[in-house]
Amino acid sequence: MKQGDKPERAVVKLADAVGISVPYLSQLEAGKRKGSLEVYSAIARVLGMTFDDIA
Repeated sequence: MKQGDKPERAVVKLADAVGISVPYLSQLEAGKRKGSLEVYSAIARVLGMTFDDIA
């Protein structure tokens, strides 16, 4: 993802790259749902981070 992306666009790109829906990603970010280890690992990978970085 590019740093210049608008926040809404970045969320859509992240959700697409991870293979989850935008509403699901938003719920994860807000703490309204808990994701699986696989989802969090995929988010970290797409962001170029480790699981420990986002845990």
